[in-house]
Amino acid sequence: MKSTFLHALIFVALVTKSFCQAPINVCEDCNNLIHTFDFNLPNDSTLFFFSFDSLLVDNIWQIGHPEKTMFTYGYSGPKALVTDTLNPYPPNNLSTFQFSVKNCSFETSGGCGAYEVCYINVAFKMNSDSLTDGGTIEVSHNGSPFINIIEDTLASIGGDIYSIADTVSSLNKPGFSGTSNHWQEFGIYYERLMQGFDTIILKFTFSSDSIQTDKDGWMIGMVQTGGIFEGIPEVFEKSMIKISPNPCSEYIKLEISNKFEGGELIIYSGAGQVIRKIFNVVNNETINISNFHNGIYFIQYGKDRHYGFEKFIKRIN
Repeated sequence: MKSTFLHALIFVALVTKSFCQAPINVCEDCNNLIHTFDFNLPNDSTLFFFSFDSLLVDNIWQIGHPEKTMFTYGYSGPKALVTDTLNPYPPNNLSTFQFSVKNCSFETSGGCGAYEVCYINVAFKMNSDSLTDGGTIEVSHNGSPFINIIEDTLASIGGDIYSIADTVSSLNKPGFSGTSNHWQEFGIYYERLMQGFDTIILKFTFSSDSIQTDKDGWMIGMVQTGGIFEGIPEVFEKSMIKISPNPCSEYIKLEISNKFEGGELIIYSGAGQVIRKIFNVVNNETINISNFHNGIYFIQYGKDRHYGFEKFIKRIN
């Protein structure tokens, strides 16, 4: 009996250790802190915040420069988070990583004012056997059981996300599969109605069946998280501002609807530093970004009680 109890304690400790990472804190800065992981920065902090399940001995998630058939370059630089940087994914594989975000509220905002929205944006590519091999995303709030992200009634999800009908057979649950030749992106938003949760855990799982397909798998090129605070109630507009071209090298052009012209625009670096502020912005205005370093940038635009967000990639062709 004592031996069985000891083994149980060891197992619990291993399970706990297998997913142990610091939460990404988006409550630290009242000026809207942004965390961007594109895996290319010299001080890349992915391994501090992201956890790779150590209990899965064949976990093939790796950070590095992909040199595969379809996956050859990351989102904004050579590196990415990918299911093996060199080899096709093997048969009968299950690989998982996860990260957690501290979701702010009136209680955890540190005096920042009203919590408006917590967001997570992800850019990815997939190359797998359609509806057979692929990946899924699950979410847990404050340690609750994981559920598929598309079943989370507290989340607003936009962009390239799978549907309930996209069941991946090796996972037996909805997920991504097939081939995406271009980067796909989706955003997950938690608005201030979600006051009761202060930790959001996202788990990414890739799975394959017993047939070798020699395909590349799943590549995550960018993960971005942020928390937005405002002292007075405001309205979040998902499509308030559009940017083109994207990626860009010399200029970006802003598309703003007439009713939102004349607002204030702030450009942040991927690390959350303010790069430029522009006032009285008009539709079709162009901004010279030729002196920006290569990488991901984030735009916050506000007019009266409305605000929106966009991002762009500066890349020299």
